[in-house]
Amino acid sequence: MKNFLFLFAFLCVFSTTVFGMRQQAVGVKGILMCGDKPAGGVQVKLWDEDDGPDPDDELDAMFSNPDGSFEVKGSTRELTTIDPVFKVYHDCDDGIMPGQRKIKFKIPTQYIAAGGVPKKIFDIGILNLETKFPGEERDLI
Repeated sequence: MKNFLFLFAFLCVFSTTVFGMRQQAVGVKGILMCGDKPAGGVQVKLWDEDDGPDPDDELDAMFSNPDGSFEVKGSTRELTTIDPVFKVYHDCDDGIMPGQRKIKFKIPTQYIAAGGVPKKIFDIGILNLETKFPGEERDLI
């Protein structure tokens, strides 16, 4: 009887975890500038940041187009609502400093869609990477 109860409890937890995972999608687009010039070839990434032991999920990545434009979108399965962030890695107005400047933007929850494809893309607008953004970091990798 104990084995049956243990198996039943395990199956309940397992099925809740597996079937409770919801596919969620998000996307971001915009244009990157370095002063008055387009910032082409800049790496941008879309992540789902997770707390605790669950590792962060990279949803999409690309290098901006020669005109500075980009669009990243992706999806993942999570038990709770995803926490999407958009990251930009660049050397604009950076001199000879080691590594790259890294800036991160949280994506508003209204741009998270159920399913595998975002229904509305967050337009972050035109970002001038000369700006020193609050919370900016350096990525030395």
